[in-house]
Amino acid sequence: MALSGTLCALAALVPIALFWGFSVDDAWIVTRVIEVARTTHTFSLHPGEPPVDVVTPLGFAQFIALLSFALQADPPLVARGLGAASWVLSFYVAGRAVAQDKREPFRIAAVALSALVSVTGAAWSGAGLETPYIALLLTLGFVLTENSRSLGPLLLGSAAALRPDLIPLALAAGQLDQMRLRRRAWTLGLTLIPIVLLMAVRFRIFGDFLPLAFRAKPPDFGSGVRYALGSLLLSGPFFWALGARGPLARRLWILILVHGVSLVFAGGDWMPLYRLSCPLLPWVCVLGARAAKGRWSIASLVLMLAGPLLLTIYYRTDSVAVVETRKELIEKARPLVASAERVAAVDIGWLSHATPGKVVDLSGVANPRVARLPGGHTSHLVPSAYLDDAGVDTWVVRVWDAEGEGGAEGERDKLPVPSRAVYAVDGRLLRDAEELGFRAVGSVPIPRTGSSYVILQRELTGGAINGAIRP
Repeated sequence: MALSGTLCALAALVPIALFWGFSVDDAWIVTRVIEVARTTHTFSLHPGEPPVDVVTPLGFAQFIALLSFALQADPPLVARGLGAASWVLSFYVAGRAVAQDKREPFRIAAVALSALVSVTGAAWSGAGLETPYIALLLTLGFVLTENSRSLGPLLLGSAAALRPDLIPLALAAGQLDQMRLRRRAWTLGLTLIPIVLLMAVRFRIFGDFLPLAFRAKPPDFGSGVRYALGSLLLSGPFFWALGARGPLARRLWILILVHGVSLVFAGGDWMPLYRLSCPLLPWVCVLGARAAKGRWSIASLVLMLAGPLLLTIYYRTDSVAVVETRKELIEKARPLVASAERVAAVDIGWLSHATPGKVVDLSGVANPRVARLPGGHTSHLVPSAYLDDAGVDTWVVRVWDAEGEGGAEGERDKLPVPSRAVYAVDGRLLRDAEELGFRAVGSVPIPRTGSSYVILQRELTGGAINGAIRP
């Protein structure tokens, strides 16, 4: 069993190496609050501010901060390295779970191949966010629940508590076996304990049962449908369901259906590579390998390879450059925002490491006031007066290259055209930019994206006091 787990774990290392360097801006937000906590012991964007419910699950930033302190290592490296280890361990557990009967060689090979093609989960394992840790909790929870261990439902509930989109999946997982009603109720109760407990803690700290990210990124049904379909067709291992037969096939189909519906109603996710579906992949590989029979299992293998291959061909080059690109952005933007006192932007992660000033979040992922405004996290209806109320003297706008790299030299001192703003919230505010006194002072190109960040600044006639303009 240990050998089978090791083989699957080694297979999982290959796509991790292929996609190492991938990340998203939100990972820099986590790093920012950890840096602030090192000196203030409060997980907030800036010293002296109350704790903020950032985009990751409650407790994740604290967990990484503790490990970073214990290991005396940089938080981003700890988050990414331990995330990769968690993903590998998930497939180690998956490999051991299938090594139990006469069809062991086929099943081990099937899970190992699945690990090899699970490029979405592998990419996210090194992104510096919570996805691989949730995958490990979920995989262990499924294994222990299957073996009637009480710890199993608790782990499933913990994964769901940290990622609410998994709540339907966690609740359904404990009800699939043929158990007596009393046992089902016990399993359900154990699953709910961590969910209810974390909701209570969140309400106690932030006054809200739901994560701030839920407010900042409200569900959109159409986006959810597209996201769920993309997850099923391109992630790879979900195609095991086509070749599944017998009682395990029913379990596999139910789990996929429940999570798919959850993704639809969650509205999907704006981040690339289907982050929300990744935690389920290792266990889908286990059930798929166990239930695969007949010619359809061969078809499943072929279809399983297609999506990950396309993602690797079209997205790998850009994905592996994200971390280095963000570091370059920070260095290039630093002189342009060095004198800023309050900087407004949608992408606040990298920016919070480039400026000594305070960052004003226009996306709502770390700003409750903006999160509760109508719209999504890139399209909130932020009034132009908010820039005055917040005392913003610098504004970073992402634009397409007509106002960025492509026209940087000739248009460096011109305000971007609203229609060319990448984010709708910036596009609306740009209509009033001249009236508000902003002018462009420079731009920083974002390689391989066809866009740039344009830095706008203005001189405030009065100083900023407590987030408002002094009269």
